[in-house]
Parts: sequence; C-alpha cells; structure tokens
Amino acid sequence: MNDIIKAIILGIVEGITEFLPVSSTGHLILVNQFITFDEQFTKMFDIVIQLGAILSVVVYFRKRLFTFVKENGSYLQSQTAELWKKAIIGVLPALVIGAMFGKRIQDSLFNPTVVALALVIGGIALILLENRKHREKISSIALLDYKTILLIGLIQCLAMIPGT
Repeated sequence: MNDIIKAIILGIVEGITEFLPVSSTGHLILVNQFITFDEQFTKMFDIVIQLGAILSVVVYFRKRLFTFVKENGSYLQSQTAELWKKAIIGVLPALVIGAMFGKRIQDSLFNPTVVALALVIGGIALILLENRKHREKISSIALLDYKTILLIGLIQCLAMIPGT
C-alpha cells in the first residue's frame, strides 16, 4: 500500500478518535497492525499526528491561556496565572511517572492485546460511570482546589495505558 494512503488512513483514525472519549493512541496501535510503516517512522508519525490535536486545543483556548495583558485591572492576569498553576500541577503526576516508567510502559503495554483489553474495560467503565448519579457538577476550573487537580492528574496517568 502506498505510504501516502497509509498516512491518510491513520490521519482519519486520529482525527475521528482524538476528540472522542476513546483512545486515539490505542486505535493507532491497532490500525498499525494492518498498515505498517518502518518502525521508527511509525513512532514518529504517531507523535507528530497527535501534535495537531494538541495545537488545536492551544489555539482554541488561546485567549484563556495567554491573557497576560492588563484588561479590567489585574483580574484576568491572576485568573490566567491560576489556570497555568493548576494545569502544571495536573500534569506533574504524568511527567513524573512518565519519566520514571516511560520506557517500561512502552515496552510492556504498547501492544494490540493490552490495547484491546483497555478499550473493552474502559468502555464498560465509561458506561457504568455515565449511568450513575452524579453528586455535583463542576462548571469551572476556578472551582477546583489543588488537591482535586492533583487527584485528576493521578487518574489521568491511566491514559499511559494505550486504549484507556
């Protein structure tokens, strides 16, 4: 199969799965079982193709993320600084665990069996969690305390398991 067609197919898979509550990385791993590039190129492609999704989030939220100019006093500046502090605290667990165990995670978990199991278990978990009664709704990041942010970051580390 032509490399351009492979890239288009993987791009479509990434585009469909990135903003759904399913694992885009897991789906790329499964599709890569049928559509293969050179191994090094595949790793690079999987990272670069997700860069577009990451950048689209930054562009979409740019006004909230980069409001460092004074507007209505310093309220917006402090609100932006608070958002950045919470984002950094939320990502710290993944950075630490990724730095400590990243190679091991990749060697052990980036395979079709783990991905398939994670997709099934994650799907069942999503159905069960969505069907339970929610105690409270959080309408703003400003309402989250730092302990909750850190807990969210720890739970987000489950996403290191492809398919989650």
